[in-house]
Amino acid sequence: MTVGIAVALYNGEKFIIEQLDSIYNQTRKPEKVILCDDGSRDDTVKIVEEYITQKNLVDSWTLCRNEKNLGYVHNFYKAISLCDTDIVFLSDQDDIWEKEKIEKMTAIMEQRNEIQLLSCKYGIIDAQSVQQHSIVEPEAKETGEIRNIDVQTILKAYRWPGMLMCIRKDFFHAIYPFIEESKVAHDFMFAVCAADANGFYEYDYVGAYHRRHDNNTAREEHRVFKLLNLEKKLSEIVHTKTLWEDFLSAKAPVGENTKEVMKERLALQIKRKNALEQKSLLQIISLYRQDKGKMLRLKSFICDVWLVLFGKNV
Repeated sequence: MTVGIAVALYNGEKFIIEQLDSIYNQTRKPEKVILCDDGSRDDTVKIVEEYITQKNLVDSWTLCRNEKNLGYVHNFYKAISLCDTDIVFLSDQDDIWEKEKIEKMTAIMEQRNEIQLLSCKYGIIDAQSVQQHSIVEPEAKETGEIRNIDVQTILKAYRWPGMLMCIRKDFFHAIYPFIEESKVAHDFMFAVCAADANGFYEYDYVGAYHRRHDNNTAREEHRVFKLLNLEKKLSEIVHTKTLWEDFLSAKAPVGENTKEVMKERLALQIKRKNALEQKSLLQIISLYRQDKGKMLRLKSFICDVWLVLFGKNV
C-alpha cells in the first residue's frame, strides 16, 4: 500500500519546520508528499523549498504554488488529488505528529478494507509546543480500540479535524465529483460521507498534537471561553447551523436517512439558539428532556443552564 501526505500551506512560516520535521521523522516513510501553497505572503514557500533541498527530498516531496487563492478546503482537495497513492494523510501546517502515526494507521488500513476514512485522536499544544490540559479538554486516553463512527455521533459532537485523517484515494475519487464545488469544510464532508457508507472509523490512539495559537485558520480559542460566554456560544451555534445547512444544500453523495438525521439535529440547534437568546430556562429544560440524550449531550445541558442563569453578552 502506497502512502501520500497532502499538506495545505498558507502563511505558515512560524511553525512549518516543526510539522515538516514530524513528517520527515516518521518510522514509515510516505511515497509522496504534496505541499500546496495557497498564495502565502510570508516566507513559507522559501522555507519549504530550502527544506526539500537540504533533506534531499526532491524525488518524493513536491511543492505546488497555486496561481490564485483557492481557500483551505479546495487547497486540500487539490493536494489530495495530486497524491497518486493508495491512501492519503491530511496535514495542516502547524501541528505535530507522533513518529509512528503513519506506520500504525497504514497497518490498520491494510488490514481493514471496510475502512474508507480513519481518524486517530489528538492532544493540544500551545505556541511553544507545550502540551495543554484543562477541564473541558483533559488528557487524551488511548486504548488502541478501533470503533465505527456513525452520522449521529458526528452530529452530536464533532471531534475529528482533518489533521487526524487518512482517506482511501479510491473513496476520495468516488465522492469528489459531488463535492468539488462545495464550500463545506473538507474534514466534515469526508466524515459524513464515509459514515453514511459505514466506512468511518476512529483509532483510539493519540497520533498528533493540534497547536492552539492566534493564527489558526479556524481561529480557535480555548473551549472554556466559548462554554462560559453567551455571545461566543451563540456564535458557535450559528457556525454549526450554517455548516449543516451548507451540507444539506450541497450535492454530497449521502442517503436520505443521513439527510433526515441532519435536518432533525438542525431543528434542535435552532431551538437551542432561540432558548439561549431568550435566556429561557424552561425552554432549555424542555428541549433536553424531549431529546433524552439522543442528540444533545449532558455537557451541553450543563453549559446551557449556566449560560441562561449567569451568561452575559460581552
